Amino acid sequence: MKERIVENIKRLSLHDSILKKIDRIEDKLILTVDWAKIEDYTEKNIEEGLVLGNCRLTFYELNNESLTIDFRGTPGNENIAPKEIEFDIKLFKEWLILDNKSVDENKYCLNGLIDYENKYGWLDWNFYFSKFELSWNNYITWEEWRNGKIVKKE
Repeated sequence: MKERIVENIKRLSLHDSILKKIDRIEDKLILTVDWAKIEDYTEKNIEEGLVLGNCRLTFYELNNESLTIDFRGTPGNENIAPKEIEFDIKLFKEWLILDNKSVDENKYCLNGLIDYENKYGWLDWNFYFSKFELSWNNYITWEEWRNGKIVKKE
């Protein structure tokens, strides 16, 4: 991929992104997503936000990972206590990421609804990392997006 950022992950939004693929290689986590936004691309002197097409988000030296599922927001499951679960790649097939945030400089959190044990629940996936890289090929500006343009598919 020809474009990339490696600093200031806080400018990244994955709200409503589709997680297309997860690769785990030793302590590296590679997420391939369709759709992302960044507040700016100052590395290329672009001060306005960008809407990205398919992109790859890589976290290096992943550690202290935790996944917590909470069913209390779904009808009939209000009395089921939140619980820690193990990472299972099958849980994330075409997962719609509803929220993401940089908790602090090296802690990240992804959130969204998943189907777990035939019940829908809210997943909080937290982890620490030493560095990250977001890379992509195609993008449009926020202004172009607001005017109806869509990102070219690869």
